[in-house]
Amino acid sequence: MKSILLTLFLFLSLSGISHAQQKSTFVYVEIPAISEHRRDSELKELFNAIEGISAISYCENLHLAIIRTESNPETLKASIAQRMHDLRFRYSIKSNVSFERVMQFCN
Repeated sequence: MKSILLTLFLFLSLSGISHAQQKSTFVYVEIPAISEHRRDSELKELFNAIEGISAISYCENLHLAIIRTESNPETLKASIAQRMHDLRFRYSIKSNVSFERVMQFCN
């Protein structure tokens, strides 16, 4: 009986992890004004007030912030747009971009 419960628990746990990974999406924000030397601190400062961000990376070749989220990407895009507008940053939120395509230019 214990082995059946353990198997069931492992199956449900792994199913939950797989579902969470599938739910993760990326939002791409072009920010040409971020400096090469201070980008990590600048990105943290820009986005620290926005909820729903799991991770942030920066592609120097494209001046692109790559933001991973498990929340609604449209809500996150609206929050990012408001934050960038408030700080008077030049930016562009990219749509219909695949992660694989971005990585071709960022590696």
